[in-house]
Amino acid sequence: MALALALAIAAGLGVWLRFRPLESARAQPNTAVTAIEGRQPGGGAAGGEPSAATSAAGAQPSAGAATGAPGQPGAVGAVAAAGAPGSPSPGATQPRPQPAVTAGGTARILSGDTAVTVGGGLALSTGVVDLGAVNSSATVELRNAGRQPVDFRFAATPPWLSVVPATGTVAAGDRRAVAITLDRSAAPVGVLDTSVAVATVGGDGKGGTLRVTAVISGPPAVDSLAVTPAVVYTTGCPAAAGPTVSTVSVRATDSTGVFRVDLVAHLPDGRTTTSALNLGEAAEDWSVWSGPVGPSAVPGSLSFTVTVTDLDGLRAQSTGSLEISSCPAAAEPASAG
Repeated sequence: MALALALAIAAGLGVWLRFRPLESARAQPNTAVTAIEGRQPGGGAAGGEPSAATSAAGAQPSAGAATGAPGQPGAVGAVAAAGAPGSPSPGATQPRPQPAVTAGGTARILSGDTAVTVGGGLALSTGVVDLGAVNSSATVELRNAGRQPVDFRFAATPPWLSVVPATGTVAAGDRRAVAITLDRSAAPVGVLDTSVAVATVGGDGKGGTLRVTAVISGPPAVDSLAVTPAVVYTTGCPAAAGPTVSTVSVRATDSTGVFRVDLVAHLPDGRTTTSALNLGEAAEDWSVWSGPVGPSAVPGSLSFTVTVTDLDGLRAQSTGSLEISSCPAAAEPASAG
């Protein structure tokens, strides 16, 4: 009996010793693999939190996004969050800049206080139009920020300045372009500074003022007029007789620039010809223009007038003349002896 009990205990001990190493040697999860898969060793996510590898791989914005690299997800948000210099803060209401017209009729953005309130929700985009020394036109806007259409009217202007349209209506929430045109050829010489009143019609009686400035130079000056040669011959003469066409040269000065030079010639046969001279050289405020005059089949005096027109449309004239001679008589042969 005792022997049987001892054998049973020994067998049980052997079984226990046989299977115990297998249990203790069970393979543990591969921590390196589970970290890449976003799981904690032992299986499953720890509290639902992603591992460091997972965060680096996708949960955080990419390096390109953080630096605002074009085309990277989150680039816009990264820039906004960083508060780029000059960018408006989220939700902030920014004042809307108003265009102010400069010389050349182009608009440059200035602060909003350049707008001029006319009344009834109507405002002029700018209060000053500076045409400078060259430009003759510009455009401003009437803007209606109200809920009702507003009629407007500009006051009378000098004859050399026009505002179109001078009267009209701007619909609610709409805007209307107004053209300012200066006739430089008729405007007085010097610095111009004139104001044109604008007001609503049948409204609250308020109004605004549009100021127009410009610099008007005087007419061009003809510095010199030359005709070379001063004597030519009628057509049909032998080539050895001499030229049948002369050249007229004009030097003119104008601060805004010469636009063109025209020549009108009165020929001895009663005909009148008109031609444009060609620009030869120019520097600073002066230029030289030249062109042919003639020929004529009839001898006599040829008179001409040169008209210089500058960029403002102002003109200056100068006159000259040349002589058209008959063919020279053939030389008589020398007598014999």
